[in-house]
Amino acid sequence: FVNGSRGAIVQEAALLDALDSGQLRAAGLDVFAVEPLPQHSRLRTHPKVTPLPHIGSATHETRRAMAELATDNLLKGLAGQKPVAAFDLSKV
Repeated sequence: FVNGSRGAIVQEAALLDALDSGQLRAAGLDVFAVEPLPQHSRLRTHPKVTPLPHIGSATHETRRAMAELATDNLLKGLAGQKPVAAFDLSKV
């Protein structure tokens, strides 16, 4: 099992049960329901889990695309235009 999307979509207790029972062989997780992953979490020490510190997007290509999007959004905002990827704080 691999999750690199959103931590909240995985029921972590159910995942651990599936690993313990043998229903799943292993899990690679780059995201968690709570980040940073708490020190006491079994996901840190489970022998069938490979936890990563939310670095799945850490490629040169992705980081460049993120920087270009941020720059484009900033320039659009300064020009009075709607950013390409706007975040609506009223929906939080």
